[in-house]
Formats: sequence, C-alpha cells, structure tokens
Amino acid sequence: MTNLDQPFQLEEYIKETWNAYPPEKRFDIMRRVRDRQLSDESPDLAILVDQNLLVTDEELQRLARQPIQTLSEGWQRVAGTYVATLLQREDYKQTKH
Repeated sequence: MTNLDQPFQLEEYIKETWNAYPPEKRFDIMRRVRDRQLSDESPDLAILVDQNLLVTDEELQRLARQPIQTLSEGWQRVAGTYVATLLQREDYKQTKH
C-alpha cells in the first residue's frame, strides 16, 4: 500500500475499501457514528455528525447497501474518515515495530 500520499490514490483506496465492506459492517459503522459511539475512538468522526445523518435504522440499512459514490456528502465524509483512521492506525502499528 504505497503511494497513498497522493489524494487521488487515497480517495480510490477509501472507495474500494468501503465498498468491499459487507453491508452489515457498513450499517454497524454508520449506526455507531450516528449514535456517537465512535467519539472516543475517533474524534474526527464525532464532529461529522450533523442533522443530515440522524436517520432511522431502516434508512441506515438502505444506505449501507449502496456504494460510497452514491451516498450523501456527509456519509461519504464519514466513510472516508473511518477508512483513513484505520489506515493511519495500520501505518502507526507498522512504524512502531
């Protein structure tokens, strides 16, 4: 996973990673963001929650089945921030050894 420094490649990586998640995982992530359960884990995700993201579980299940490209800008930011946070953690783990 090299050359992710360039914005376009990072954007593509985020899309591919999010779209590869099964809908159940996407739903769980989106629900936890909506319910602010990821605030401690990732403060970046907590600040992204606005009124547009406060939807029902049924709506989240529908959204979780969609590719990232078709989500609203708010949910695209959530997905991107989530994947980028995981990527940073992986980089951190690799540099610690």
